[in-house]
Amino acid sequence: RGYAHSRRWGQVCSQELWADPGPVPLCEWLRTSNRRRTDAATDAGCDVEIRAIVNSATSDSDEARLAAARGNYATAVRLWRHLADGGDPVAQFNLGFCYAQGHGVARDKIQAAQWYRLAAEQGHGEAQYRLGLYCEDEGVKDAPEVATHWYFKKENEAAKWYSEAAMQGHSEAQYRLGLLCIEESEFDPDKFAFDREAAEGAKASSDAAAESATEWLRMAAEKGHADAQFLLGQRYRHSSSGDGRNGASKENYAEALKWYRDAAMQGHPSAQFSLGIMSMNGEGMEQDLLQAYMWFDLVASREADPKHRAYLIDMRTTVAQKMTSAQTAEAQKLRRKRAPK
Repeated sequence: RGYAHSRRWGQVCSQELWADPGPVPLCEWLRTSNRRRTDAATDAGCDVEIRAIVNSATSDSDEARLAAARGNYATAVRLWRHLADGGDPVAQFNLGFCYAQGHGVARDKIQAAQWYRLAAEQGHGEAQYRLGLYCEDEGVKDAPEVATHWYFKKENEAAKWYSEAAMQGHSEAQYRLGLLCIEESEFDPDKFAFDREAAEGAKASSDAAAESATEWLRMAAEKGHADAQFLLGQRYRHSSSGDGRNGASKENYAEALKWYRDAAMQGHPSAQFSLGIMSMNGEGMEQDLLQAYMWFDLVASREADPKHRAYLIDMRTTVAQKMTSAQTAEAQKLRRKRAPK
């Protein structure tokens, strides 16, 4: 983060404007990096770079990016619309994003979804992901007119677009696809009590979906997606094969701990709590009360809900009752080291 991060982000935005959560004011990012430094000569160099980028437009696409960088979204929308009508997928995505956010135009999620679809059909990964959200109603909770639109109620449309984006390495799409596969993997044998053949087919489909869920979650987890890391840890902790089935297995505790720790190091509270439980109970590891105290204390210190916080404090107290005062002091020291700066 800091200066180098801000400077790199500004340079990225000069090449392709969109970035979650949307078009970022390029010049402001560079000025942010400028403010982080105190050397006057370097500050002057950053100002020169800002002027060079602002004056570097050579096409409508450049002009649109620079207009948005200055906060002039009306001009950016006009230029992107011209490019989008000509089939430019990046412009189509940017125009869709402007409609989704109300940048330079009235917010219109139907228009946003339609432009996302045009970009998605040309392979634009972020558009594919956002279109998947729309199809799953996740991106349109405040826009019922989109949720009921015929196109976005088509069966399996969300999975289709998540898959397209996931194959391009989009970690959030991989995570979402994993969630959909988990839902698909749910199997209720009672529904097939009188149809053995149908039950066998449904069970096979459920098993395949469970395996796919784990693979998609792993892809996202390996890219650092904290929610995917936690959920993958859950699946290994509560399964014999990492597919979320058939109970716990010693062979998978090491995998569960690895993914919990990766998520916990990113501040994921559920992963931190899970590590506390496993440390307290000696689950898949030697019992470690210091680690258990440290994780419970850390999660409690960041929990805003009074009831949840009281529960976490009770867990911490339960562990502390089995520790010496010296051990408690050491655990508190560990927690301070883990606390966000």
